[in-house]
Amino acid sequence: MDHENQNSRLSPIELWLVAIRRAFTSKPFLIALGFLIVTAFGMGAATQFMQLKFRKEPVPLRRDLLEIPRELGHWRQISDDEPLDADIEHTLGTKMYVFRDYVDTRLVGETEIEEMMSRPNLERKRMLAIIEQRKPQAVIHMGVTYYTGMVDTVAHVPDRCYIADGYAPTEYEERDWKISESEKVRVRFINFEDATGFTSRVSKNVAYLFQVNGEMESSPLAVRRSLQNLFRSDVYYSKIELMTMMKNREDAARVMQDFLQQALPEIRKCLPASEAASEPAAAPAQAVPATQAAESTT
Repeated sequence: MDHENQNSRLSPIELWLVAIRRAFTSKPFLIALGFLIVTAFGMGAATQFMQLKFRKEPVPLRRDLLEIPRELGHWRQISDDEPLDADIEHTLGTKMYVFRDYVDTRLVGETEIEEMMSRPNLERKRMLAIIEQRKPQAVIHMGVTYYTGMVDTVAHVPDRCYIADGYAPTEYEERDWKISESEKVRVRFINFEDATGFTSRVSKNVAYLFQVNGEMESSPLAVRRSLQNLFRSDVYYSKIELMTMMKNREDAARVMQDFLQQALPEIRKCLPASEAASEPAAAPAQAVPATQAAESTT
């Protein structure tokens, strides 16, 4: 009782001093404190010795993505480059992007193209939709996004976004597409069908791939692992996505591969220079079950 009365007469500062004195006379406390100090110094020394990079620095683009040419071989841009709505841009997680519609000038005549280009962008999109219904093989929708300076979860992939929009993946593959005589790139190639029951909606074939830290990848998980590399601080990735409304899957693959052959070299001119002197030979294409593929992106 006397001890409690004595403590009650102490000021808050004196009480703190009493508590600290008792702690430093406690053997378990001193052991725990020593362990924490050794661990802190050990982690710092290990980080410095191994040159680990926990802080990620942004890597600038070599060129603005808007500098991707409006004409890519026989493909010509029809849409205007417009900023996204602020809420959509916030959800996208980057201000570095470009979304475009291209038409194949071998299938759409110059007169029809010039007529579209003379109209406001909204009316141009309506005219493009009519062409796409009549000649789906003549239209490609392209999206290129760029992320840097952070360890991202690579959330914005068709595997999630199209499902959220009411589509279900029915065929899901990884394929190797020839870009040049010396290079193939692996893409994720997915067919989405309307899952809402609306008969007016059509199927969509989508292909996408990434350039991450100078390497080409098709897997979001591989991108995430590369971004989490503790031995480098300059990390980035870009997603390149193509979509066509062609019903025939093989025809869609041929059209998108043709477009990518024209577009990828120009897209790479905007991205940071690759560190790899040469790309390894690609493995044979393999099918991925839709359920397994959906799980791999979570």
